[in-house]
Parts: sequence; structure tokens; C-alpha cells
Amino acid sequence: MPTFSSILHSFPQTEEARDGVTRYVGAFILVCIVLALALLGAGIYWERRALIYAAFIPSSLMIVGMLLHLFVEVNDSKLFFKNPAAYMADGLDHRFAQEKLVATELATSDLIELQRMKTRLDADLVRSERLLDILKPLSMLAPAVLILISLGVFRLPGLVQDIGKALVASVTVGALVASIPIYTGLVKLRTLSSTLHYAIELAEENKKPRFRKVSRKRA
Repeated sequence: MPTFSSILHSFPQTEEARDGVTRYVGAFILVCIVLALALLGAGIYWERRALIYAAFIPSSLMIVGMLLHLFVEVNDSKLFFKNPAAYMADGLDHRFAQEKLVATELATSDLIELQRMKTRLDADLVRSERLLDILKPLSMLAPAVLILISLGVFRLPGLVQDIGKALVASVTVGALVASIPIYTGLVKLRTLSSTLHYAIELAEENKKPRFRKVSRKRA
């Protein structure tokens, strides 16, 4: 019986030059997050303001990495701006051909098990989408709090303001960075869900009795 991961890996893999760049940028952003949190924690523990200020350096580098990731994505989609309809139609044809190929093979599997997999996958999609809905307002609210702290609205002591800025900046970047892989994973899982729905429809059609017309010849 196929599994979710085996179905996902059965899709034809398209090698793209930007995949390597995206992977390195993601690793760079992760290193910046770890370094920023380490400097912030060390500054708070040893009460060194210089270490807390130093945490802003990897935080700024994270923003640079995210802008680079955005540039790669926009550059890959430059054809979209020239002819959006043709770009979307080509992508739809490609995805549908892949789904049809995989669904035809899945249709030979047990129908009940496919229906259970579809139900489980749809439930997980809802859960992941709700998590993404939480991260979106968080990534917008945190910068507003950072601006209020910088303007001195809360009238906090200098050291507390510095710590608050570093924490809010880390939360902002963390929310944005977390949203990218979640959204990317959701796109692939939606493709998997569509394929399962297609496979179930094919399996149900194969189970339907087919009537043949019997020709009767007069004696």
C-alpha cells in the first residue's frame, strides 16, 4: 500500500538551478537565527550590552537572506509578468499531467485505504493552514510593537528596550522564515490531495459494473 511520502516522491522531479540557491539561502537564514539567539542569550546571561547589540547583525543578515530568496522567486517567475495567462496555463498543464500519471497508478490500490488517506491528508492541510493564519498576523504585529518600543511609547529603561527590540526582531524574522517552508509544503500537499481525489475517482469508475450490448440475431 502506498504512503504519503512514496506518493510525493513518485512525482517527476524537475531539476532547477534555483533549488541550490534556495537551499543555501535557507541554511544561511537558519544559521543567522541560531547566532542571533545565542548572542542575545549570552548578552542577557552575562549582562553584556555589546553582545545584545551584536545580535542585531545576524538579524539584519536574515533580512538580507530573505530579500535574496524573494529575488530568486521573482526572477524565476519573470515570464509570469509577460504573459500571466500562458504562464499559468503551462504550469497547470504540467501539474495535471503529473497528477494524472500518478493517479492512474494509485487507482489500482485499495479504494477504502485511499479514502482514508484522503481524509487524513485533508485534515492535516486544515491544521497547517490554521498555523499559517497565526503566523501571518504575528509577522505584521511584531514590527508594529518594534516601532512602538523604538519610539519610547512604553517608557521602558534603556536596557529593557534593547532586549525588547532584539526579542521582537527575532520573533518577526522567525515568523517570516517559518511561513516560507510551511507555505511551500502546503503547495506540495495540495498537489498530493488533488492526486488522491483523482485516484479515488478513477478507482470508483473502475469498480462500476460495465454493461455490454448483446446483439441478437434473428433466426
